[in-house]
Amino acid sequence: MKKYLSADEVKLKKYFYGLRSILAARWAVENGTVPPVEFEKLVEEKLREEDILNEFIEKEMDILKKEAEVLESNYLSWDGLNAFFVETLENI
Repeated sequence: MKKYLSADEVKLKKYFYGLRSILAARWAVENGTVPPVEFEKLVEEKLREEDILNEFIEKEMDILKKEAEVLESNYLSWDGLNAFFVETLENI
């Protein structure tokens, strides 16, 4: 896993394979039973309990929302693009 995750580009699929393996192993150690095949059940048991992914997603969404508001108000202007579009249509 370390080899795959330390590469310059890591496919999302590799993260899921690694995460599934880790969660399945954790399930077997903690419950003493064969882990479920369904990924959702593994996630419910461990990650939802710890809210790792939820916390990351919520934090990033809050940060990006604030950054997007700044971009919209300061940097993005559709006026030039709209004028170009109208001019292009008029010349057709």
